[in-house]
Amino acid sequence: MIVEDHDDTRLMLRTILEMSGFSVFEAIDGEAAIQAAEEECPDVILMDLGMPTIDGLGAMRSIRKHKTIGETPIVFLTGWAEPQAREAALSAGCNDYLVKPIELDQVISVIERWLPRQLEVWPQRKHL
Repeated sequence: MIVEDHDDTRLMLRTILEMSGFSVFEAIDGEAAIQAAEEECPDVILMDLGMPTIDGLGAMRSIRKHKTIGETPIVFLTGWAEPQAREAALSAGCNDYLVKPIELDQVISVIERWLPRQLEVWPQRKHL
């Protein structure tokens, strides 16, 4: 799942991921991310940190409390390069933290790092 409030970034990520063989769904803010994660049970969540309604940290905290999706790997893709932002996100429970602009190969590599763990549990699924 891609959680991003900027249309162009979401489109770029979706295009690259679908071309790489992933099934992708999207959310435009933290509130929509929580709902979509509950409904779709994604294998990996790529989440922006700064978003309207509920920011990435708030959305992640809500997802982490959920019984069925609480262990889903969450990777922040953000423009916040400050070490404090990275530390806060990792301390709050994100699995990885990438700073924009990002190399698309880097995104695929990080997804593949977290995806196999999920596929061991749910081998029939391969969607973000």
